[in-house]
Amino acid sequence: MSNRISASFSPVSNAGVILFWKTHQVVIGFMCIIWCLMPLFLGGSLFQLTNIPAFFILIISLVTFHGRSLWQIIAIRLGFGVREATGATRWTMSPMSAFSTVGYIDVAGVTDKIIKPVEVVNTDYNGACFLFDKENGQATAVLKMTAIPFLFLSADTQDKRALAWSDLLSSLAEHKDIVRIVTQARSLPVENVRDDSFTREEDFSKRDTGNVNSQLHKVMSHDLILTVTVDVEKAQNFITTHGGGIRGISELLKTRLIPIVSFLEDAGIDKEFSILWLNYGQVRGLMKTMIDPSSNTILSKHGELDDTIPVSTSYTEFANEVQVGSMYARTYWIDKFPEKSVYSGFLKQFIVQKTYSMVFTQVWRCIEGHKAQKVLGNRVAELERIKSINERVGRVSSKKYDQELESIRQRLEELPKFNAEVEFQGYVTLISPDLYVLNDQTNMLVTKTSFVHYDRMICQQWVGWLNALPMGLAGRS
Repeated sequence: MSNRISASFSPVSNAGVILFWKTHQVVIGFMCIIWCLMPLFLGGSLFQLTNIPAFFILIISLVTFHGRSLWQIIAIRLGFGVREATGATRWTMSPMSAFSTVGYIDVAGVTDKIIKPVEVVNTDYNGACFLFDKENGQATAVLKMTAIPFLFLSADTQDKRALAWSDLLSSLAEHKDIVRIVTQARSLPVENVRDDSFTREEDFSKRDTGNVNSQLHKVMSHDLILTVTVDVEKAQNFITTHGGGIRGISELLKTRLIPIVSFLEDAGIDKEFSILWLNYGQVRGLMKTMIDPSSNTILSKHGELDDTIPVSTSYTEFANEVQVGSMYARTYWIDKFPEKSVYSGFLKQFIVQKTYSMVFTQVWRCIEGHKAQKVLGNRVAELERIKSINERVGRVSSKKYDQELESIRQRLEELPKFNAEVEFQGYVTLISPDLYVLNDQTNMLVTKTSFVHYDRMICQQWVGWLNALPMGLAGRS
């Protein structure tokens, strides 16, 4: 077991420009201090009524809760309030033709923009499409595939699959235009429909099949979605050389997908099933299956949802969940993974779920060398600061901090060789038609997966739902 492939995770760094304070906290705090000191320079007193608001703002600016400033928490709450008041969280999709925009998906924007449309654009590759985010200049291809079960494989085979995925991620450093890769393991219920359209003379096997289907009213389906997002600006020369515009973006995505698919074959993808680059109708079909267990009865044999059928007609955002149609969905961000070394397959409880609907979303983003060095350097400074404080107060330093510090220093030494780091994020979305059942499932999940820590994404559930959709939006800036 000691020779197995293992990995450990560093906690999200809370290091800021000064101690754990972020830039906006420092700027606001500095302005408040200057405001309070102005009367002294003018011969007045520090304790004046005009300084009271500045004191309150200064206190608010210095408070940090779970790595977020109070200003960030207030902004999240206000954003939720605005969306709730305006009803601006919605999405729509509509009809198509090759090499042109075939529809729009309206998503919740950030800061001052509540609605941000993502275009659905058709390519000429067997009707495949890509999602184009004009504001960020990013194009996303959506792939669907089937994975070989991981649980009953030998340890060596599991490690080989993990190494193949690691090689895929390492290849991201060679292509600066690949912004992120998102994988989604989806466990969703499918309703079986009994077929009684047979006569007495027909084979009894058909009737037996109908009886079995009636007993197995709902079964869990499992599929794997992978999205690849590229930055159009970073690949402008390539796009121009290959026809420019939509044609050039299509060629860019195809060129980037080919080597990725070759890596996937060694990373555990079932070769008996095709890896599909999805078209417009199939993307809509994937969205429909998340909120309608009976959707298999209205999808085409290729999994396409007809243009005349809406994905959903109603939605309501709450602080702790979002209601889409008749379904409730709740998303948690995994903000802390195991700090001790873990072996490949430790996330198996998220990958395949047998009892309730779940989408496990993982985001993989390549960070350029100089940016990665800054991130790792911040974490080193944070750990050294904690160690120094412990030494001053005579407290024994924690071994986990020493181990993490050693691990990060080793990564800093290896950084010049690879000139890149891979940033990892995880989101879990639970879906249920009953809110009470959803609460029970949430508690069950948290209890069974105590080796990770969750951020409950309060007042950010619409963002969590967008992350769960097969659009590659998770981890976007």
